[in-house]
Amino acid sequence: MKKALALALVLAGSAGTAYAADWTPPKVPDPLPDSLTWNGITFYATLDYGYAYQTNGRPVGSVVSTLEFIPFTTTRNFTGQRISTIAGNGLQQSNVGVKIDTPIGNGWNIVGRIESGFDPLTGEFANGCVSFLQNAGLNYIQQNSNADSGRCGQALNGPAYGGISNPLYGTLTVGRQQTFQLDGIAQYDPLALSYAFSLLGYSGTNGGSGSTQAARWDESAKYMYEYGPFHAGAMFSSGSSGSGMFGNGYGFDVGAVYRGFSMDAVFTKEHGAVNLQTAVNDPLNSTTLAASISDNTAYSVMAKYSWSLGPALAPAPYYIKAANAEPQSDKLTLYAGYTYIDQANPSTAITFGDAAGGYPLTISGILPDNNAFTTDKILQFYWTGLK
Repeated sequence: MKKALALALVLAGSAGTAYAADWTPPKVPDPLPDSLTWNGITFYATLDYGYAYQTNGRPVGSVVSTLEFIPFTTTRNFTGQRISTIAGNGLQQSNVGVKIDTPIGNGWNIVGRIESGFDPLTGEFANGCVSFLQNAGLNYIQQNSNADSGRCGQALNGPAYGGISNPLYGTLTVGRQQTFQLDGIAQYDPLALSYAFSLLGYSGTNGGSGSTQAARWDESAKYMYEYGPFHAGAMFSSGSSGSGMFGNGYGFDVGAVYRGFSMDAVFTKEHGAVNLQTAVNDPLNSTTLAASISDNTAYSVMAKYSWSLGPALAPAPYYIKAANAEPQSDKLTLYAGYTYIDQANPSTAITFGDAAGGYPLTISGILPDNNAFTTDKILQFYWTGLK
């Protein structure tokens, strides 16, 4: 009797398992949208904060990135201070923004982007300029973290542009925009311009073609055109006080994308670019910023190649909800790049005006410095990496 009962229970369990395998649970409506996009308008935000430990650093201050993540990029004399702290923006700049890509008919789209970077620990707009003023006149041992930046407390300290796009005629945008040089290193840096880990990311020298404050051009127009695997673009800015570049600037980009290979060549010319000097050069309790002015010329060649390491797999349904998501596969990507920069005295002297964010650059007729480059300063960057 016991054997018969046990057999009956096993059979019943097997039947229940088979039934469960064939049973499909009812679909429960997901209250969350697949994206924050409405009529081509997308809201986005990034919050980046974590823990950092440095064997040779500076105490946290009210600055872009909250820490000087890579002290060897500056001229400061570090004193072996060990720093253990919660820090922000290690992998990227925390930001909030809106992106627009809305069809208006006949293949034309309205495009645009408005973005502001902020300090995730204080909630304030990213502001490198004020970090210099907070440390003005202090010797190195007394200073907290500070860094030059084109993000100087402006409400729109990131990209802020609008325009039109068409697959046949290209894309034209106007406003505050990243230079082709900054676009390029963002695409070809294997460390994705991480403030904590990438020299290209933390130091704005490469992205600004020699001058950190000139990595984004205000009052600029940018045109991009694609034809098959090839693309080309041109960019111009009239420059102005308070923009990081007093004179005009222009740049060109040509490149190609074919299967796993991508390459870009970039040329940039900037007139009257702002180079903020270190905080020790600012008088104690100063409300102005010491700076030198330069004309910059830069050339860059950057490339990458990706190998697929296996067959394409369907996206995991648990974290990719879009039904039309592209199949994914593991990839290995090789990156390489070279930048040549020439900084010279400005062809037109700048004797007054503001840095980005409206911070005055001069307290007398001798500042900013228009004769800092009696001999042209030559910078060369080489990089390569795997991802």
